[in-house]
Amino acid sequence: MQRFKRFLPLALIALSAIIFLIPPARPSIDVVMGSEGEFLVEGQTQNFRNFYGFKEVERTEQGVFRWTSGRGSIAFPYWENVAAPLQLNLLLCGCRTDGQTMPLTVTVNQQALLKLNLSNQWQWYHVQLPAGLTHPDHDILLDLTSAEWRSPDQRTLGIVVQRIQIEALAAQPTQSFVAWLGLALGLGLMVLWQIPVGFAGIVFGQWLLGVYGYQPQFLPKDFLLISLVFANVIGWQCMRNLPQLWRWVSLPLSSFWLISSPQILGSWILDDAFISFRYAANLANGQGLVFNLDERVEGFTNFLWTLLSSFSIKLGADPILVTHATNLLLGMVIVVLSLQLAHRLHQSSWMTLAIPLMLLNLPLLLYTSLGSGMETALFCAGILATVLLAINQVWGYAAIATTLTIMTRPDGMLLAGIIGLLAIWQSWQTKHWQPLIRYAGILSLTFVPYWLARWWYYGYPLPNTFYAKVGGTAKQAERGINYFIDFNRSYYLGWLGLGLGALASGLRWYQTKKVPILAIITWAIVGLYTSYTISVGGDWMPGYRFMVATVPWFALLASWGISELWHYRRWLGASAIVASSAILLLLLQPLQQERPLTVGSAAWYETDVVNRYREVGLWIKASTPPETTLTVTAAGAIPYYAERTTIDAHGLTDLHIAHLPIDPSKAGKPGHEKQDPDYVLRDRKPSLIPWVAAPMFTSHPLFDANYRLIEASGVEGRGIRMFVRRDSGLFEQAQ
Repeated sequence: MQRFKRFLPLALIALSAIIFLIPPARPSIDVVMGSEGEFLVEGQTQNFRNFYGFKEVERTEQGVFRWTSGRGSIAFPYWENVAAPLQLNLLLCGCRTDGQTMPLTVTVNQQALLKLNLSNQWQWYHVQLPAGLTHPDHDILLDLTSAEWRSPDQRTLGIVVQRIQIEALAAQPTQSFVAWLGLALGLGLMVLWQIPVGFAGIVFGQWLLGVYGYQPQFLPKDFLLISLVFANVIGWQCMRNLPQLWRWVSLPLSSFWLISSPQILGSWILDDAFISFRYAANLANGQGLVFNLDERVEGFTNFLWTLLSSFSIKLGADPILVTHATNLLLGMVIVVLSLQLAHRLHQSSWMTLAIPLMLLNLPLLLYTSLGSGMETALFCAGILATVLLAINQVWGYAAIATTLTIMTRPDGMLLAGIIGLLAIWQSWQTKHWQPLIRYAGILSLTFVPYWLARWWYYGYPLPNTFYAKVGGTAKQAERGINYFIDFNRSYYLGWLGLGLGALASGLRWYQTKKVPILAIITWAIVGLYTSYTISVGGDWMPGYRFMVATVPWFALLASWGISELWHYRRWLGASAIVASSAILLLLLQPLQQERPLTVGSAAWYETDVVNRYREVGLWIKASTPPETTLTVTAAGAIPYYAERTTIDAHGLTDLHIAHLPIDPSKAGKPGHEKQDPDYVLRDRKPSLIPWVAAPMFTSHPLFDANYRLIEASGVEGRGIRMFVRRDSGLFEQAQ
């Protein structure tokens, strides 16, 4: 039996190698004109998007078809991540009434692959896609660009399209070699670390589900499979001090849910993430940590996250992909750290309920496994790691973790205050001041130089975003209170944690006249970060971003309450379990309705905004000289892709606007309340103002006199409307 256990991982490796020789299913999509399926929004169905440039369906004796308007586009989401070679099949016709042929260029992901002259006969055309075709969303974007002609009924037409197919050709086993190698290394580590063979079987089963269950999505298949294996293997090693049940159940369920959630719920990205990406790109290109060249303005607050993005750009990687992958892995780190803290708070099996309370909470998922591009997951993990190190009396590392958390987001200073008080209390209890000296000393040595360096570089003690966003008005505090109430009304966990946590604290005090120090820290974190969120007026982003860092702590309070009540009176604990189960069931509804895959959800909308802004930015980059300037009201994707000097009309990256007082009459979206149209139009005189930013300026007397509207087509088929300064010399042929 011992020999069987020893060699089972090796047998699983061999079995996986044999399984890879079995050809997987060949995915395909067949778009038949007139039978495309329900259009969820303009140009998008369940199977494709960017369906632009096609006219209404026509039915004749020749069949059902659509004319193009000279250019037709369609994108197949995430099909770049299908491992097999891909082939496009097109059923086309020139079909001109005068009998002339129609020249056509077939372009995929901005690369021309085929030039044709279409006759009046229907014909299939086949194009095998070469490797290396890239798209920001990992889509396959097809463009059919032809000449235009005038029909007898005076319509401007292009070509006729009846069917568009994309299919995977026979997959080669070697294309999954990386995933197989990851499994082999993971199982090898299990043997080395003496992880039970039964757990190896669980990991292998999950890996097989991933191999055959993967559908095209933003994250590549190989990355997800390798992450699944190592999340379990390393997670087990990090949880050896925890009960067997926690490792055998909580760990594999959590890892599988996090890894599979992007496929089930979708991926998303925020426009604000591109502010950091622009700073990161300039740093990677040797131009400094700036938004605009030669303008030192600290329009970001996530220094550590921006450094990570810059490093990925320097290596030639896509920061959107890298940050999404990092957030997914950080989700697993948050799970392991939360389980460690749960075990320290109360050694009860009921403490594991904290994990489903966390992982069915959509805000946490939105900022971990589902992407976002934001630093929220790193900040959340930093708080958990710092507290765990501090309660384990590892003060030096706790100080370093505190500094890294502050470098991730400035409100990490609240954490420094909490842990500093803990160090003082610990020193007073032991009559030995080493904890305080070590924590305060190393914190000073690591944080103070960073703070002084950024003050010297940017000229202000606080980030520019602080001046742009924070005004201290009563309206701001009222908005913050509503933000907190709405978070709990939508996801319930806050009320559950506060209620059960209060019962647990009272019960423990009643029984022992003491409350665990970790419980006090938990209450301090929940209280301080909730108060801070209220004081700054909350946030506008989907998923209550500022509350995400409190989600693990609310879950810990709730599970602690269940554990204490269960051990005090079983019926009380059972009642708490029923209440928590009801909360879990209620959390399933927003998972379905507000996931990024659901058209119309806030996360879906933000991703759609990024896609539209990306197209505007790419058009500006391709159509204007480098000295062009523009102004925007959302300083993310447009400036990032345009690579032009940009004035942020709300001041996040502009010193003048950020330091203006907030006008109470313009209270509204957090971070978007300050503005000075006169300064932008009179002093900065931007060459371009995108249509979406124009409403801020249209009533100003300088606007109509100095700007004219032009229309163009973007690289992905969307229409673009842009106001151009009359004396800029740009697009004069469009007048």
